[in-house]
Amino acid sequence: LARPSVEAAVEVPHEHIASSAPCTVLTLDLATAAPQEALLSRVPFRLALRPDCCMTSLLLRVEAPLGVPATCSTTASARRCTVLHLPGASPAGGGDTGSSSVPWPRPLLVPGAERPLVEGHISTSWAAGGSIRVTVELAVPAGPGGSPADGPLQICAEFLLPAEL
Repeated sequence: LARPSVEAAVEVPHEHIASSAPCTVLTLDLATAAPQEALLSRVPFRLALRPDCCMTSLLLRVEAPLGVPATCSTTASARRCTVLHLPGASPAGGGDTGSSSVPWPRPLLVPGAERPLVEGHISTSWAAGGSIRVTVELAVPAGPGGSPADGPLQICAEFLLPAEL
């Protein structure tokens, strides 16, 4: 069983990325923005998965070239990114991430051939010590031709990103 976990500054080769295209969740001018403007509040995102891949994690990449507004995407190429390893849905349909009395679900595994679309929301807030708390809510609808038993997956996970990212 797996808890949600974070890997920072990881290089992920393009062939290991399950989505067909990135999704920008924030564009920010670092020269003029206040720190609170960098926080996300249930920002929606949608990722189309490649049929030859399985999604297990959400990749975050910040692009901040000088003189250009910074962007935060929910996918990445071989550049350094932060990997949010997601838990699978619990038997009750929710990804329980906080109760110590409930066992952690297995890691997330979404086959793109069976479930070609992942939708969700991402939120961030400041945490103690300058860390950032990231909350990810996923809704993975059943793919075309799926049976009623293959209903939508609902996953919610919380991550704590270290201040030194």
